[in-house]
Amino acid sequence: MLQELALSRRTADGETIVYVTGELDAHTALDLAEALGKQLRPGVHDVIVDVGDVTFMSAAGLQALQEAAEAAHATGVRLRVDVGKSQAVRRVLLAAGGEHLLPLTGAARAA
Repeated sequence: MLQELALSRRTADGETIVYVTGELDAHTALDLAEALGKQLRPGVHDVIVDVGDVTFMSAAGLQALQEAAEAAHATGVRLRVDVGKSQAVRRVLLAAGGEHLLPLTGAARAA
């Protein structure tokens, strides 16, 4: 059963957390890319992308996260990805080369 992508965010003290829930695939990766792009602006120092509730992630989802990380680096924003309990995201990261692809934070670093 297809689960739509849901995005929400919380900002406090220059840090923004973007919560991602559902399926991150070729149909929804652009939505994530646009949402993350809006966070890369003056006054934002840190962006954490919480993908702990992502139930499916394709290569398109991984690419959206990688491109956001590159754009953040270019604009001086520190972007990190928190995999949390998402086995779907962990599987893609493992298959694609692990934590070297994205700046990870939290429990994701220990996996």
